Amino acid sequence: MKKLVLAFLLVGFGLGELTAQDRERRDSLVFTDHPHRPFLLSILEAPVLEGMSEPRIILPNVQLLCYDKTITFKVTTPSGESQGCLFIDTEGGFMSFIPPKPGESPDCTIKPEDEDFDLTVMGLAGNSYHYFNYRNNGTLYHGVTNSGIETTQISYTHSPEPIELRRTEMTKEFLGGKVKAFAYKVTDRTELWYLFGKELPDKVNFAPKKYLGNFGIGYQQAEGGLFLILEVEGSPYDAQIVDIRDVQNCFDSRPFKPMETEIFERALESNEREKQKIERQAQKINSEDYCAGIKERNLQFKREVAERKDGQLRAGQSSAQSRLGQPNQQSAATYQGFSQTMFNFDDMIQESIYDIELRICEQERMLTFQGNANSPSTVQRIRAKIECLEQEKQGQINMKEQFAQMDAANSNDPQLPYKKLQQLSSLQRSRCN
Repeated sequence: MKKLVLAFLLVGFGLGELTAQDRERRDSLVFTDHPHRPFLLSILEAPVLEGMSEPRIILPNVQLLCYDKTITFKVTTPSGESQGCLFIDTEGGFMSFIPPKPGESPDCTIKPEDEDFDLTVMGLAGNSYHYFNYRNNGTLYHGVTNSGIETTQISYTHSPEPIELRRTEMTKEFLGGKVKAFAYKVTDRTELWYLFGKELPDKVNFAPKKYLGNFGIGYQQAEGGLFLILEVEGSPYDAQIVDIRDVQNCFDSRPFKPMETEIFERALESNEREKQKIERQAQKINSEDYCAGIKERNLQFKREVAERKDGQLRAGQSSAQSRLGQPNQQSAATYQGFSQTMFNFDDMIQESIYDIELRICEQERMLTFQGNANSPSTVQRIRAKIECLEQEKQGQINMKEQFAQMDAANSNDPQLPYKKLQQLSSLQRSRCN
């Protein structure tokens, strides 16, 4: 084993005869005489992982996000090869990536003005955001959502416990031959991690929450120092660093609107339009109308629902705003609160019952004022429709009672709203035409 390592050092780096002590200090020898020493020193810098700076808490749309390293990488899967870009702030401790795509090597320029712009940002402090563009009514908008990925998930491995990697004698050159990396592997596993660092120990235990990268490649701090994972081979996919550069590249997140608050803003605008529609309908009610009382009652109920929804939406918007920028806060709570506001099943059923009562009233008006003019077949058809509507109304009443029983028995069931919606949708298809 030692003879193999010695032979590698003699041939690979032309360092002459080494002592046993020298072999234990391979890092200093490599960086002393290596022809690309300045480059190697520059790419093996990650102050935040080495304890020389603190991870920065990033907010979704209030700042510039600047990077000092850009990595071009490729991912190979059974369906083919794709290439993408990583942008890393080694001081602030966050990483962004553009999803890999098949085709030519990307230029790794952040272009938020592109219609298909898509960028994910992950921070060691726990924040994670997805920035994207979308069109609505022909207008291009910039959106951001809190991905809610915890720091512990941004790891070189999905194992919850540290895994010990052992160095093999396999090597591979990267970055145009500037870097020669050793392959490390876990006992009884097939994956290979090609590592490059100032030290090349026999064993490596990666430190938890000390990873900056994605797809298994990037920077990883270990007990033996900082490593650059240049390739992961043999996992569900193979990922490899193609290029790495020092840059001064910034992304302006300020034009991007958080979708967690945007959905409430748009719902408030829609609710305001609904309130205006209600008032227009109220102005059209003729007090002499046979069904005027029912129409006024229905509109008053809709007013109350709209006012109640307005207050709930504003409270939800404020709550969503307060969650933005907090580490490990997921969007699930925001969207759950939004869904509960928009889908108040008691209100939905009661409004449906009132609408059915209005339809019954309109049929009764036809019998009352047009009775003599209607043919026997028409009268029979109207009465059959009234009977059908009465049955439909009773079905809604029964469903409302059933929902109350479901709430009492399964109030903590997360699937309860979906079960209600499924049952309610079956009643919305009126059979009474």
